[in-house]
Amino acid sequence: MVFVPLALIIGMVGNFLREYSLVVVFSTLMSLLVSFTITPMLASRFTRLEHLTKGTLMGRFGLWFDGRLSSLSKFYISILKWSLNHRASTVLISIILLFLSVALVPLGFIGNEFIPVVDRGELIITIELEPGASIEHTNHITNIIERKLYEIPEVDKVLANVGMSSEGFMGMTSNNTSELNISLVDKKKRKESTEIIGQKMKHIIQEIPGVKVRVSPVSLMGTSTRTPVQILVSGTKYENVQKGGE
Repeated sequence: MVFVPLALIIGMVGNFLREYSLVVVFSTLMSLLVSFTITPMLASRFTRLEHLTKGTLMGRFGLWFDGRLSSLSKFYISILKWSLNHRASTVLISIILLFLSVALVPLGFIGNEFIPVVDRGELIITIELEPGASIEHTNHITNIIERKLYEIPEVDKVLANVGMSSEGFMGMTSNNTSELNISLVDKKKRKESTEIIGQKMKHIIQEIPGVKVRVSPVSLMGTSTRTPVQILVSGTKYENVQKGGE
């Protein structure tokens, strides 16, 4: 197992975590500097030595807090003495705890995900017609789909972009494609999640002949959530690409 500082991670994950790690490091260093310089000086100017008594509320609280802190210190010292006197057992317990903590992920007790799926109540539906379809025909089919979507009670707003799709790095333009941005009502006003409602929309749109549809919930970053596995088959001849896809 290799441990890499967050500030040195490269790639997409590094772009997300690098600034966060540097902020934590510098803020901790500044806090340490203040605690060693300004805080002791201010404490010497604004505080004074007092003897706690049970005659005041703050005195009783201070005595109670000192008692609890003293008990915690004695408990910690007893554990530390036992660990130093039983070094083999301490090392063995540490190794067992390390393996148990690592095993939490493969055993399913702790999940892992780079960007968690959130229910923002927004969907992006990509419509694709047969190649060569005119922009007028695509617009007509898109209008039909809009009317069908508005019949769903959970749908609040539908914004259509005919001839344009945000898929890919810079998006793509084509007469036979269109994109619909769906906004659902507030989560408190609907009983089903965005994912389930999106599947219902997909089944409704698939009833229209010649229409390919992709439904993607909007992620935490404000972009459409892509499928977990994507396969891209390319080639110079259409027949070879069809064989590779099969």
